[in-house]
Amino acid sequence: MPRPVKNKKELRAVTFDLYNTLLIGGPADNDTDISAQVFSNALHLDGMEMDEDSAAEMFATQFDRSKKDGFTYFERRIATFLDSHDFQVPDTSIQQYAQAIIQSWGPRWTLADDAIDVISVLKQNGIAVGLVTNFDHYPYVRELLTKWELDSLLDAIVISFEVRSDKPAPEIFLHALSSLRVAPEEALHVGDDIVDVEGALDVGMQALQIDHTGAVGSKGHVVGVPVIRTLSELTEHILL
Repeated sequence: MPRPVKNKKELRAVTFDLYNTLLIGGPADNDTDISAQVFSNALHLDGMEMDEDSAAEMFATQFDRSKKDGFTYFERRIATFLDSHDFQVPDTSIQQYAQAIIQSWGPRWTLADDAIDVISVLKQNGIAVGLVTNFDHYPYVRELLTKWELDSLLDAIVISFEVRSDKPAPEIFLHALSSLRVAPEEALHVGDDIVDVEGALDVGMQALQIDHTGAVGSKGHVVGVPVIRTLSELTEHILL
């Protein structure tokens, strides 16, 4: 159990990234391989032949983020990819493909053992807790938060698709700060990716980089920002 936060009056909020921060999963390459297989199989069932290597190209497809057509960004990516291959499918099929692909990730992701304890200790010390995540299919994030019983613990949930801004852009962090009603210097952000650290620092927040798996170094570190291996270590570095 993490010990109580020190000097809590100087900090009013902590925000967390989701993947590889509150949730821990397998290698991203494996996620892509599994997703490509699921996508290829789904297309095959609908009479469209595409091998897994070709299906994997969908994840790198560029698409128009300005469109507002009822699709999530992830669904729009799939639709754009299928259009480029002259595959004409109904909107309901695109939504089903998106759900099948994303659901295939679920068994590979688990809640960090100390996540609930750390969040609980922060809240017991009067510190608001928020989520700031880049995710193009917001319904799944909401499902995960309910599954892991995080939704009731979080004071703000900021998903990139819903606010039309992705980390490291300042807007997504500023939205979270506004929702939590704190100034940047009163908040700290914890995430695994360099976009988490640089984005938070750019708006005047404090930051910690977390490395559950030893893979964070491949994404880059920001000089002067401490790296923690578990969420429980947060209380040792709560003020930078």
